[in-house]
Amino acid sequence: MWTLLDTGLRVGEFSSLSRDNIDWQGHRLMIYGKGGPYGSKSKRRVVPLTARVQPLIEGHFSLHDTLGVGSRTIQRIVKRVANLAHISRPVSPHVLRHTFAVTAVQRNISLPSLQRLLGHDHLGTTQIYLNLSPEEVIREFNEKWCGACSWRLEVCQMIFGFGPRRGPSHEERQLRSRSLQLAEAVRIIPR
Repeated sequence: MWTLLDTGLRVGEFSSLSRDNIDWQGHRLMIYGKGGPYGSKSKRRVVPLTARVQPLIEGHFSLHDTLGVGSRTIQRIVKRVANLAHISRPVSPHVLRHTFAVTAVQRNISLPSLQRLLGHDHLGTTQIYLNLSPEEVIREFNEKWCGACSWRLEVCQMIFGFGPRRGPSHEERQLRSRSLQLAEAVRIIPR
C-alpha cells in the first residue's frame, strides 16, 4: 500500500518490479513503463523512494529477485485493506496513484515534474489529476495572491502617505473609493 501511495506506480509496473529496477546508490526506482517510442515498456522514468518506502523495497529486494505478486493479487489486497479500514468508496491501486498525484500537487510539485514521475507523455494527461476542491482553489489564491499584497500596501503608503493600521483607516477607505471610481470610469470609457 505504502509503495503505491508514495511512488504513484501503475499496478502493472509495481507487480513487475525486480531487483534490476532499483538504483541502490540513488535510492530510486528505474521504471520501464507503459508505451514509449520504441514499443511496449520502452519508456524509462526515475521514481525516488521516500524514507517510508525505501526500507520496505530495498529490504524485500535484498532477499528476492522479483516482487512475487501479480496485478490481480495487488488489487485484491488494496480492496481488502480498504474494507478493513471501513472505506465505503471503491478503492483500487489506480485510486492510490490518483491520491499520489493529488498529494504531489498539494505539496507544490510542479506539473512537469509530476508528469515525469507518473510517466505521462502529455501534460494534459497529468492535468486530469487536478480536480481541486473549491476550498483548495481559494486557499491557494489567498496564499499566492493575498500573500503578495504587502508590496501593494507599501506602494500605497509611499503614494498616499498612510501607515498600516488595524481595519481600514480613513485614508484606506478613500483609496478604495478612488479605486472603485477609477474602475467604473475605465469600464465606461469606450474602447
